[in-house]
Amino acid sequence: KIAENYKNQGITHAELSTSMFLKQPQATDQVYDFLLQQQAQGLHLRFLTGILNPLLQQQNFNPLLHRLDALLQHPAHAGVDIVDFELLKYDRVAENMQALAGLLVKHDKLFRIHAGETSKNIRNIAFAIELAEQNPSLKMRLGHGLYGLAGMENDHLLQRAAFLAEQGRLIIEIIPDSNIALGNIEHPRFLPIQEYMYYAIPFVIGSDGAGIYRSTPEQLVRTLEYGGFDASMIPHVTHTEDVYKASVTPLPRTCQPVNQQPFAKPLPALVINKDYSMLRTITPEAAAEQIGSKTVLAIVGAEGATWERLSPEQKSVISNTLTTLITAVDPEKTVLMLGRAKGQGVNTMVPDRIQQHNPTLQAFTFLTADAASSHKTTPDLGMPVIIFDKDTRFVCDTVVQWLKGMEQHAAMLAMGGGTYTRQFCQYARVHDLRLFLLEGSGGSTATYSQYCAPERLINSATLLPALQQHGLGHTLTPAHGGAMADHLTGLLTVPRERS
Repeated sequence: KIAENYKNQGITHAELSTSMFLKQPQATDQVYDFLLQQQAQGLHLRFLTGILNPLLQQQNFNPLLHRLDALLQHPAHAGVDIVDFELLKYDRVAENMQALAGLLVKHDKLFRIHAGETSKNIRNIAFAIELAEQNPSLKMRLGHGLYGLAGMENDHLLQRAAFLAEQGRLIIEIIPDSNIALGNIEHPRFLPIQEYMYYAIPFVIGSDGAGIYRSTPEQLVRTLEYGGFDASMIPHVTHTEDVYKASVTPLPRTCQPVNQQPFAKPLPALVINKDYSMLRTITPEAAAEQIGSKTVLAIVGAEGATWERLSPEQKSVISNTLTTLITAVDPEKTVLMLGRAKGQGVNTMVPDRIQQHNPTLQAFTFLTADAASSHKTTPDLGMPVIIFDKDTRFVCDTVVQWLKGMEQHAAMLAMGGGTYTRQFCQYARVHDLRLFLLEGSGGSTATYSQYCAPERLINSATLLPALQQHGLGHTLTPAHGGAMADHLTGLLTVPRERS
């Protein structure tokens, strides 16, 4: 269907970004005959392997590199695309980005990067240009380029981008309908078309996905006209397109199939797509049935930007407490529940701690339906995802009431955090849910602790006895001996008490 739409619109070359081939490499060979048919009809289709934020942040990056190495040997794969909503600072994953760049240079394939789409991570464009400069043979396309490059304050960076363009190694994709639809600009006049023309930086016009925003080539051009695009600029765009298409080698009639060996073992993490079909989702009712009589301990706290704002001492307090807690929890009697992981912080650390110290411990992630279906992707860290069909604004109240409905088999532990953590604490107090606040963890937990009874406050040393005192101690097991076992003696006989 995509191919027919492209041909009807007069498009002769398209590259489709998808992460599907990371799971189903055999699909490349299955569609190859179709690609040859389209090529005979004048449409050249290629694939870019989409890498989403959670995959890009993996510490063990080699399994992903091995898969990409196998895919990039196939002529249907034109390169790699860093897709996803631009929530990630690329400086933090510089080592993995360098590894990708080296692999793409090896295969003489394209590196496409979403950068400058929002003002949130404004240095991402500079990082991408530096990456191209550090890898002299790397061919790069930058998707969006709205922020961090345009403007006279970025004159030096624009000159460097122009130099890369002169070498035929940089093209910028201007994607107006996507930028407006996602609220990244208010009007096409904010598109940096004039700067790119002034510095002779080649750009093309794109839709940011086949059919997502129902754009047509004519509609995209009309949108650009409101941003200052006129007929005199058309040769600049068409020349860029023609030069790029001339560099694309036609698909051979036969080729070697993709090597399946690197795909034998699963990747450490999966990511959701727009309909979250790659997640093991579950309704709140089904989750409650699965949990049964186990105690749910919901952990809320610093994640993403709020984690960045913590001091090294506060981060250490949280990290040590999580290790102590997860090591001691009895997986036969306890279930953990977490919020959305954003690459660093409490929700990101817990799955790693579980894998290291208590691999049979079950945990759930909770999301709202609108968050799950947005561009804010969340890794499937081997746990079911409870989808609450509520607006994000009410998720804290909804989740706390759901926990309260577990008939006292629930509690909440807060550590650090910002607005959402504060709201969770407030609703826990309103609904009389057992709540513990970690001392020394900073953020809204420190602020809210001023209004709570002293017995609600815990630290690494008092965590286990505090849980025992409040009727949660029976969920812990003295599996690791020593001083911890002393804290846990007799916990299995402690009755539930409402605090």
